[in-house]
Amino acid sequence: MKIIEQGGGASSATGARARITIISPGQGSSGYYPPETVAEAAGLFPSGTHMYLDHAMRSELADRGTRSLGDLIAVFESDAELTPSGALVADVKIMP
Repeated sequence: MKIIEQGGGASSATGARARITIISPGQGSSGYYPPETVAEAAGLFPSGTHMYLDHAMRSELADRGTRSLGDLIAVFESDAELTPSGALVADVKIMP
């Protein structure tokens, strides 16, 4: 599995660790993210947060109440941190 973040970083090594950018202030694909909103979101991404291959379907959450581990691609190994540029970053471990 190859993981590519918006910033262009990529890894295909299972078990590898990477520092990812969760979100940056400014214009995104679905809206504008003010710096204050990004900073306030830091607490939403604690160590242990799961990253999935895609967004959950409503039917999946209704039927199962949770995501499939088959779609899990990484787990946060650190709490999200705010960088001097205002981006939220975290360290993750890439899953098999």
